Amino acid sequence: MTLILPLLESAGDPAAVANNTILYAKDVSGVTQAFFRASDGSLTQISGVPTGTFLGRQIFTAGGTYTPTAGTKMVRIRMVGGGGGGGAKYTVGVSTVGGGGAAGMYVEKAVSPGVVVTGGAVAIGAAGAGGNNATGGTGGDTTIVIQGTTYTAKGGLGGTGADYNVSAADGGAGQSQAQTVDIQYQEPGAFGFYYGNASAAFANGSGRGGGSPFGNGGASVVASSGLRINGNPGQGFGGGGSGGIDGIAAADVHAIGGAGAAGLIIVDEYAQGEIPTGTFLGRQIFTAGGTYTPTVGTRRVRVRMAGGGGGGGGGGTDS
Repeated sequence: MTLILPLLESAGDPAAVANNTILYAKDVSGVTQAFFRASDGSLTQISGVPTGTFLGRQIFTAGGTYTPTAGTKMVRIRMVGGGGGGGAKYTVGVSTVGGGGAAGMYVEKAVSPGVVVTGGAVAIGAAGAGGNNATGGTGGDTTIVIQGTTYTAKGGLGGTGADYNVSAADGGAGQSQAQTVDIQYQEPGAFGFYYGNASAAFANGSGRGGGSPFGNGGASVVASSGLRINGNPGQGFGGGGSGGIDGIAAADVHAIGGAGAAGLIIVDEYAQGEIPTGTFLGRQIFTAGGTYTPTVGTRRVRVRMAGGGGGGGGGGTDS
């Protein structure tokens, strides 16, 4: 049927709601039913559940199988790969520093095939190990199969380690993944720096780990000569570990990089029926100033935004 009047949504007793309202009420068996209360007060049960009705959320922190909730005809996937480990290096007689591991790749995709959604295998990317006189380990890939298509969030690459005379240790870089998704990005790890020489007093800082929407990267560690500090682990899900610092350069005991954090998958499930309440109308992305003009018929929006990053500090010494 075609509805022209503006509609409201409500829940509870059908006799207690206003006209021109879509009502959700549970029957005696506990099953939610949908009704339309017309302008004359009459009630008509709607077959099926309205489009966009939220059915539930499944969260995966370990591998397994995604089995959609009955009636699911649209899903929104958010996923992140395992974070890379921070780097570290050990060289006898030389001070060293490590770079941070990259965050796991973040991927977001809405799948709406118009029929009941099918699921499949789920794999969660493992955390990348912290480097022990080595480049940090690469985080594992996170994958899920939806409607016969495999979606992948790559793991973060590990940070490297470097001697004092190299000046800097590279952080783990982002990886590429060819696939059709709505959002895909990956934050690299920061480089570790060194200032001084092997015997004189110096100061250095390890690279911090890359951050994901579900977890921060491990914080950088800072040391002067005579100190040895392990990197910090990635936080939450998908965060990269920070690099380690070895400022003693003597005995065979040395710092190691921080481990990354394992991946994650969140699947939000939606139903579909005859009345298009909550139907996804579109996405507007702004990378410059302007005016947001809602699409005709928009009654609810979800806003995600970030401010500009701060500039790095400068320094120098007059000769």
